[in-house]
Amino acid sequence: MTREEARAVPGFSDWCGRQDTKTFLTLMGEVVDEEVGASGYPINDPHLVHINFGVQDAVRRVRGILRDPTAIKIKPTPTLPPARYGVKTP
Repeated sequence: MTREEARAVPGFSDWCGRQDTKTFLTLMGEVVDEEVGASGYPINDPHLVHINFGVQDAVRRVRGILRDPTAIKIKPTPTLPPARYGVKTP
């Protein structure tokens, strides 16, 4: 389901606008950050560190969705350049 489809569900936008819902979703974002974002793979190879950066970036995106599920989707800006080591491009 996309954000546009979610906004079209009757009552969803109203539910997201309630203060108790905002508080709940913010807390869920913190749980995601603690359970997923604070973890990382024990990677000793510096060329593979982009895996942990990818996990952190995904957590930031999930927290943004939880913060405001009805917001207009904005194309995310990567925090780092794409991985090049071991990546084959045509």
